[in-house]
Amino acid sequence: EVIDDNHPELLSLRDRIDRQDIQLTRERHAKESVERALGESETEVTRLKAEFQRAKQESNLPRIEALQRQMGDLRKEFQLKVVENKSLKNTVEELKQTVTGQEDDRAYDSAEIKELKSDVKRLKLELSQSKANSAVEVMHLKDDLAKSRGDHEAAKAQHEEKLLLLKDDLAKSRAGHEAVKAQQEEELLKLSGIDQTRQDEVKEVRKKLKASLEIEKEYSAELQRKLDEANEKALKGRAENKRLAERNSNLEQGIRSHEVDREASNRKVKDLQKLRQKMHNDLIELRGNVRVFCRIRPYSSTTGRAAQSTNIDILSNSVTDAETIRVRDSVQRVNMPTRSKSHEFSFDKTFPQTTSQEELYEHVRPLVQSAVDGFPLCIFAYGQTSSGKSFTMLGRDSSCTSSRLAADRGIVFRACEQIFASLADQSREEGWRFTCTIEIVEIRNEKFRDLLVEKDAHHDDLKMGVDRENGEVYVEGLCRRQVSQATDAQKVLEKALQQRCTKATDMNDASSRSHCICILRYSGTKPPVTTSENNNGGSGSGGRSSTRRGCVNFCDLAGSERMNTSSGNLSGGSSSSSSKHCQQELHKETRSINKSLSALGLTISALASGNQHIPFRDSKLTYLLQGCLTGFGKCLMLCTLVPDAEHTNESLGSLRFAQNASKVTIKGQRCNQCSGLLKLSSSKSSLRTSVPSELKQSSSKSSLRSSVPSERRRERSLVSSAE
Repeated sequence: EVIDDNHPELLSLRDRIDRQDIQLTRERHAKESVERALGESETEVTRLKAEFQRAKQESNLPRIEALQRQMGDLRKEFQLKVVENKSLKNTVEELKQTVTGQEDDRAYDSAEIKELKSDVKRLKLELSQSKANSAVEVMHLKDDLAKSRGDHEAAKAQHEEKLLLLKDDLAKSRAGHEAVKAQQEEELLKLSGIDQTRQDEVKEVRKKLKASLEIEKEYSAELQRKLDEANEKALKGRAENKRLAERNSNLEQGIRSHEVDREASNRKVKDLQKLRQKMHNDLIELRGNVRVFCRIRPYSSTTGRAAQSTNIDILSNSVTDAETIRVRDSVQRVNMPTRSKSHEFSFDKTFPQTTSQEELYEHVRPLVQSAVDGFPLCIFAYGQTSSGKSFTMLGRDSSCTSSRLAADRGIVFRACEQIFASLADQSREEGWRFTCTIEIVEIRNEKFRDLLVEKDAHHDDLKMGVDRENGEVYVEGLCRRQVSQATDAQKVLEKALQQRCTKATDMNDASSRSHCICILRYSGTKPPVTTSENNNGGSGSGGRSSTRRGCVNFCDLAGSERMNTSSGNLSGGSSSSSSKHCQQELHKETRSINKSLSALGLTISALASGNQHIPFRDSKLTYLLQGCLTGFGKCLMLCTLVPDAEHTNESLGSLRFAQNASKVTIKGQRCNQCSGLLKLSSSKSSLRTSVPSELKQSSSKSSLRSSVPSERRRERSLVSSAE
């Protein structure tokens, strides 16, 4: 079938084709005009050339020049025309390409129109087929409609018959109803007057009941809501109680297990503490319960450089820990040349002139730890006058600066700090309760003098006694000051030292004329460990309470000196009676000092020789120190020397005294060095096997470590020396 000429797509295609034809016509006209202009230009050029030739032939030079200029202009114009011609040719080519593209578009549009025409034909064919099918369906529907109309008419007739019957029945029932209604209206009129008041009352009651019912419903709803909330809270509470009960049960089980572990750890810590104390004591006994150190005092500021010569040398021994001091002595005989002789003395440790107080105390620290463990300890300084005994034991006086005082503190103050720190750690970690007291007494002319009482209240008749319980020797009537920390002990000691007897001699401006003994005692109790009895959380007290006591004696002995060097610097001369009295008093003190030091030397010699009888009672000093020189006591002697060559004889005397002291053996421990090494090795192996993993992570290990600061290094050196 042919497409309608007024089809919109066809019309739009025609418009596009017409516009393209118009544009193509315009471009053809423009091309023709350009070609005509080009032809005219060529004709003009030809004409000008002919005129030029003709003018040339006529030999008209001005005209030729004018023609040449005109010809140059024409050439320029011709070149412009050529350029324009090229541009027009390019434009024509572009227009040709455009026309070619439009022709292609026109061919494409024609093909598209053909496709549209074929689609229209196909659609018309489908439309005709659908119209035929619809006509058949309409015929079938008309037949069905006719049948349904017949059925409907029959049913309608039946319904009309039934409707007539029902109308008759309705009329009859209406008549009966009207009669009954009339009868009821009559009865109602009779009863309406009676029931009117009752109906009003009933309505009022119904209103009230309805209002109260609404209130009850709201109240019931509120109660139900609260009940639901309470039930929900109760369920949550039961769940929370169940969870808390389980948690409490787990916590109780954990607490019981921790209590058991803690008790086991406490027992192991206690065993390890005992083992550490035993190992430390074995190590001290292996070195010797009586140890002797030697310290050389620096040159004094009053000694000139020329006089700073010494005959004392320190020789180190790489085989053992012992160190040797060699003293060169010049022996002069009558009618014979002076002969030099060397003396060598070996001690546990020797300290040169450059040794500081802190370096010295690091070697004293292990012995002080033995005192913390409960063993009696005595530390005394021996040497000639002005050899540095008081400085070693007590440090400088309080007139120095604070920084100098801190660096030059003596053994007494440093030992007090160590003891109080260790006792504080044990109180904090193990539950010990300690009480510390300090006593300071002076022995002058074989009489005791309490330095903790006022000068006017001194008692010169103090006597010695023996404790019946532990056999400890003590001075009766001494004032005991309770101290709780190292600073308290330092204040008490500084105040007591102000009352100590000192006098000026040829050797020292403030020479100590007495033996000063500072006694630090402590006693501690530890309550019994609480142990769990059953799995129900019951607890009880197991075992007895533990007790411990210790005692440290710090002795600053008076200087050993000869009678001819102890004369005082008295200004009054020898003729004065007061000067003679002072001289006699000074000689008396010197004799008493030398006598007590001689008794100490005899006691030490007897101990070194292993005599059955030890003359402790020959001197109050030795009698008071008896507990530290026997039994389980520990003793440290510090021999101080003056380096000047002029004091060689006094230095030799002090060294011989110290050498005798180094031979003293308490309980024969020095003779059993190899067995002591074997015992130390077995104790060390048992310590390694007995430490559990949980104890390694506890805080008690730190206290064990801190209580053995440098014993491992000492142990290695002892083992290597024994090998």
